[in-house]
Amino acid sequence: MVGTLAIGAQHAETISELLDTLGVQRALPADLQANAAYWATVMADRMDQRDIQTVVWLLLEVTGDRRAPYAERRSACYWAAYLDDCMAPAGTQVP
Repeated sequence: MVGTLAIGAQHAETISELLDTLGVQRALPADLQANAAYWATVMADRMDQRDIQTVVWLLLEVTGDRRAPYAERRSACYWAAYLDDCMAPAGTQVP
């Protein structure tokens, strides 16, 4: 069963800002820029779990792309891990 996850308004805004920054990174492939720009506009404090998973995959793709600036890669790695942890079933998160 797929549900809706609450990630919080401030976290959603921060992730949206990161995605917006990635959306204008000329060094990144055009499809990655376009996807980042799109998801920057739809980030919300509550999102469908499938949409969160898509954002996680996008952030992980950025993490592994050395054309992205180091600071954005680190932020993408952090937020991918954070969102992935939010999707973990209760009681399975690592302390």
